[in-house]
Amino acid sequence: MYFIKLFFHQSFAFQRESSFILFQIDLFWRRTVTDATGSLFCLVDVGLLDYDVSEKAEHSMEKHLHGKKGSQIHICLLSSVS
Repeated sequence: MYFIKLFFHQSFAFQRESSFILFQIDLFWRRTVTDATGSLFCLVDVGLLDYDVSEKAEHSMEKHLHGKKGSQIHICLLSSVS
């Protein structure tokens, strides 16, 4: 059985400073790689991130996933922007 843990960014959250948003996303990545329950983690509305924020978030993800080969990490990124 999988539990889904959602991480929502509503419109008002994107009006905050990018450093705060990056902190939240970095915390999200940490939770995904340290979770031992097999939960599915979803990051919602990633398409609303500014380009520079999304690029830094990707580097943050790579940093946290480095050395995690063989680990089972369940991440889903959702975007309503095409």
